[in-house]
Amino acid sequence: MEESQLRDRLTELHRELEAGPEVHEETRRLLVAITDDIRRMLQRPEAPTSSEHESMIERLRAAGRNLESSHPKLTTAVSQLVEALTRPFQ
Repeated sequence: MEESQLRDRLTELHRELEAGPEVHEETRRLLVAITDDIRRMLQRPEAPTSSEHESMIERLRAAGRNLESSHPKLTTAVSQLVEALTRPFQ
């Protein structure tokens, strides 16, 4: 997936986080931290290490599992971001 598409997924996640129903504060902090990490990764000229990449994906998946029943739109946005992160590295 192209960098612009990954940025679009980040924007969509942020939009859903702000517009959707209230998210538990701990989950919100986790999502903000992960998206900040991804944005920093996109600004670096070098690719993330394998462990950095896997960590971001696993943290996103964990956040998505916490949101499944109460925030379906946000869960979809998280899932799309996970998919976007896995594509360039397959």
